[in-house]
Amino acid sequence: MTSCVSAPPKDTVPKEPETSLDDTAWPDQWSADITAWTYPGWEHDASESKGKFYYDKRYGSKLVYTKLRGKPSSTVEAWNANVNGVDKLFFNTGKLCLGFPITDPGIKGKPKVGIEQPDWIKRCNQAGFATFVARELVTVDGKEEWADHYSCRILYEAVNQSIVFQNWHSLGLGAVPKGLPLRVTGGNSKPDPQQSPRINSVWHSNFTVGSSSSTPDDFQWKTRCIGPVCFGCKTSSAQEAEEFFGHKVRSEHLSSVDFISRARFLPLASADKNDLRRAAQRKPGPFFQGSSFQETMRKLNDALTREANLTTKQCSDFSLKELHEVQQLLFDARSPQLDHIYKQAKDTRSMAHGSLAELAAEQSMHRRLGEGSILGAKAKAGLCHELVMWYVHHLSAPARQEVKKQVVLPLLPEVQHTSSGEHKVHQRYNEQVSCAICHVAPASDIITV
Repeated sequence: MTSCVSAPPKDTVPKEPETSLDDTAWPDQWSADITAWTYPGWEHDASESKGKFYYDKRYGSKLVYTKLRGKPSSTVEAWNANVNGVDKLFFNTGKLCLGFPITDPGIKGKPKVGIEQPDWIKRCNQAGFATFVARELVTVDGKEEWADHYSCRILYEAVNQSIVFQNWHSLGLGAVPKGLPLRVTGGNSKPDPQQSPRINSVWHSNFTVGSSSSTPDDFQWKTRCIGPVCFGCKTSSAQEAEEFFGHKVRSEHLSSVDFISRARFLPLASADKNDLRRAAQRKPGPFFQGSSFQETMRKLNDALTREANLTTKQCSDFSLKELHEVQQLLFDARSPQLDHIYKQAKDTRSMAHGSLAELAAEQSMHRRLGEGSILGAKAKAGLCHELVMWYVHHLSAPARQEVKKQVVLPLLPEVQHTSSGEHKVHQRYNEQVSCAICHVAPASDIITV
């Protein structure tokens, strides 16, 4: 268990050992349990992730998640230089892994980014960016440890943006050996939840230092076989990665759990021929049509409840928070390949949100409405329609199979809201039910509220 940092009274601060940049360097090989709090934007809400961090100066770093954004996860992130002689970012979902090179577009020539250096604070100081902040107390495993706090602030004046990395290293006055990072944070003055959050704060505990902390195999992706079928690490091009994420991948993205959560679906994003056929079909078949809104929703709900391994429940049985969690996972799992088809055809199934920041803004609007209000109820109903549409029309077959293991999907509300007004909720509701209305035969009776 970890806690925040405290600044104790000056007369209690130890004077020894003297503050030294040499002490900021990590050991060449170590591992630790981690707890990370991530604030995607300027809202006060944070998500918690947990796992284990491995570092070896020769190979790079590796993070194995046991919890991601508050949910159980087995996603593995590794930034590794010695797999095939090229520095790459690797993700392993437990079924297959994927790797692609990382470049830094902020530097002329867009050079490839190498593995983390143990003396990164010292290097930052040599570049003129580091500052000693204070000697502070950090709670680790229920015990307070003295630490020196350093900050590395990189300013991009041309775009009025700053990125700040901070490190609290142990002074060795307690149970944690000198130099180990008790806490590391990364912050961005212009956050984008899907790329780099406003702040990501990581606490380390339960340290192991030296050769027993990891083995070379921990950093070497190897072919894994189950009977005659083997899975290696498929390599993705930088272009494929950029198309999936919607932006170039840079080193600072590694600090975003939202980025990692999205990345775990990269190996599952490719749509099969059935997905593509359904995406190209503008009108549903008669089996998925009804003579009224209510009958049609019942038919579609029957199809959902019959789907193997899919768990569902009534939309009204979800809290708004639960629906937002389902929405975020489905947004992570979406296939750009399918959305491209809808946008080209000007299909109403097109994804309404272009980024996680846009999604977060709408979710914030939902929370302000309140679940008990008339507008709040309409927004919630529209959201359930949209989530079902995303699950059916925006996920590849492999992604749907993975999502089934992690979420309960809402059923479609059988009552159509027909109230109108200037509020954005009304416009969004009409957009959200447009796909469902396509399933209603022309001579439809509408049950309204």
